[in-house]
Amino acid sequence: MVFIIYCSLAFKYQITPWKVWRLAHGKMPARSMKEAKMLRKLKEAKIIVDIV
Repeated sequence: MVFIIYCSLAFKYQITPWKVWRLAHGKMPARSMKEAKMLRKLKEAKIIVDIV
């Protein structure tokens, strides 16, 4: 289920699912507005608890 959300966000924002996964797991910071939007979408979907 979570992988499907990662893939749909990746498709929507034209990046790889791997990059979405890295954002969600805190392996890389959000460096652009596009990445910040992805983090907000992940939080709305209750995939992540908080944005650091």
